[in-house]
Amino acid sequence: MTQNAARRKVTDSWSEVNLGPHRVSRHLHGAVSPHEISVPGNQHIAATKLNLVSAEVINAYMGLDVGVWGAGSKVGADGTQIEKWTTIVHVRGRHGRHRPREPVPQRDPAIDPMAVNVVCDGSMKGPAMTSIERVEQRDDPQMVPHPIDGEASLVQVDATWGSIQPMNVATGVQTIGEKEVIDHLGHGLPLIDSRTGDFYRASTIPDAVNIPHTEASERIHELDQARPSVLFCNGPQCGQSPHAIRVLLDAGFPPELMLYYRGGLHDWLTLGLPVVAGGEAGAQ
Repeated sequence: MTQNAARRKVTDSWSEVNLGPHRVSRHLHGAVSPHEISVPGNQHIAATKLNLVSAEVINAYMGLDVGVWGAGSKVGADGTQIEKWTTIVHVRGRHGRHRPREPVPQRDPAIDPMAVNVVCDGSMKGPAMTSIERVEQRDDPQMVPHPIDGEASLVQVDATWGSIQPMNVATGVQTIGEKEVIDHLGHGLPLIDSRTGDFYRASTIPDAVNIPHTEASERIHELDQARPSVLFCNGPQCGQSPHAIRVLLDAGFPPELMLYYRGGLHDWLTLGLPVVAGGEAGAQ
């Protein structure tokens, strides 16, 4: 079979039954090779055409109202309920081509936030992501939770102050939580309050030593050179201990000897854990 047009007709005919070029060649008893069958098909493939087809397939899928299929006991990766596919699609013919039993409702981008359109350049267009903004900061911020009078188990929290810090403050410096801090103290390891002295004197975690972030480089020699120290400040929105960690790293202090307790006094107090005034027993 020397003509491309003839090979193209063979390719088109057998594509309807989902047979590849190798199986087609076997069915034709070797009259045409798999390579000869695949060449004309490949000659018709271009990046722009593939992009168009991909867009059509994705848009077709996104148009399926799969959210209403099933009773909700099984959920797909995109949150849709899919355990009753067989009620919508069934297999017809020995080659396994799918036919819908009933029309599938389309999603309307005007009213359905899940509706997404894929355009020819491969990008996905849909509703804009909602902007997430914090509450406007108070004029007189309260950076440490305060106990509520007459309610020993309740504290008042200011949700507006500071700037939210990243979970990973620096490469090589591990971030830890309350359980790790408690275990750390239980093993007699150092705990550094990186806040300025006024905060420290008001309240701090028991057994904490005060090395303000503003003095970190000058007092680097006071840090334990063999065991890791936990550094903390007022909480996830406080930049004092992250600043101390960066200063110490710049001064050559090993990152593996520092642990970042991101929750700080904010999370410590809201979990009902004890504090002491700086300088009292249990604080240094």
